[in-house]
Amino acid sequence: MDNLIENKIAEAEGYLSFAQDSPNPDYDAIKEAALILDEVIQSPSLPPENRNDLMLECAVTWAMFGDFDKAESLAESVLSDMNVTPGLAAVIGTIAPSLIPEVIPYATGDCLQYLTLLVCFFDQTTDIEHLRVALNNCLIAGLESNFYFKAIETPNNSLSSFENSLLRSCRVCLNHLMAYTRTGGMI
Repeated sequence: MDNLIENKIAEAEGYLSFAQDSPNPDYDAIKEAALILDEVIQSPSLPPENRNDLMLECAVTWAMFGDFDKAESLAESVLSDMNVTPGLAAVIGTIAPSLIPEVIPYATGDCLQYLTLLVCFFDQTTDIEHLRVALNNCLIAGLESNFYFKAIETPNNSLSSFENSLLRSCRVCLNHLMAYTRTGGMI
């Protein structure tokens, strides 16, 4: 990967690092990161082996900003080329709920089932904390049963740093998803 692309990715990830765990993320910084990643994934000098991961990172970033249509388009374009793990199933289901039927076979726990109910049958009494707990339970169950990690033999069969980062970013996406369903948006 050339230095210009590496620098742009580092810049985008710098913007995102503060947003992942912040109770009040800087949405201007998130949008800037999404625009930078959009530029990077369209670059002809981006190595093909990096394209899918960066497209998924870009999709998560757009969902963090609240643009679920853009997130879904990007996630859908890489879905067929990825080895979907329970962690990635939770990520894709959160950023593109319309793709839940495609990723639910890879999920463990109740995260995606709860997310489906939230999107389809949301009411004002639904608590986002229940969804966050379900997402965490899905990830824990994925760690215990994920044969991809066992086959790769990562230390303690833990999430890759890439998956962990995406899932941390999904916390911001959940807030947008709740707002989206409250206003009657269609996912």
